[in-house]
Amino acid sequence: MSDLPTRPSAPQRRAAPRRDNNVWPVVALLVAAVVLGVALPFIFPKLADSLMPSNSARNTQPPATEVAGTPTPEAATPTPGGDDNTNQPIIPVTTPTPEVATATPAEVRWVKADNVNMRKTAGGTGEANVEAKLGRNTMVNITGSETVGEYTWYKVEVTSGANTGKVGFIRGDFLSTTQVS
Repeated sequence: MSDLPTRPSAPQRRAAPRRDNNVWPVVALLVAAVVLGVALPFIFPKLADSLMPSNSARNTQPPATEVAGTPTPEAATPTPGGDDNTNQPIIPVTTPTPEVATATPAEVRWVKADNVNMRKTAGGTGEANVEAKLGRNTMVNITGSETVGEYTWYKVEVTSGANTGKVGFIRGDFLSTTQVS
């Protein structure tokens, strides 16, 4: 009988592996964050206003489309004076857009004659004021205009020929809306 294995009288149980409860600090932090997020505006209103924008401070208007000469709203700023805790409405500040007198991009002209002086300044005279001499049918883009005396001088950029890219002024009676034959 001594050779026979002995059988335990009660079933043996294995010890469960020990688990560290590291999840509780994370749960506690999440609960604290939710509680503070809900309670913060009531306990510390000024701190909450600086951390979370209120509904009145949010821009709920659609973006404005910009039209030349129409004032465009800039970033909204609170009205001066008053306590931060009074929830005063935000009044937008508008700045007028300056109107610039320029020609439309479609204003293309051609020089009517040979050796037309393109001048550095509108109404200027003398060889020192000549930026370039342009030939017949040189194409130019009008970028602006000035009236000097009885003539309209057009600010142009040369778009064809040897002087391409140069900018200067040509008197209006030397320009044509079509090519000259």
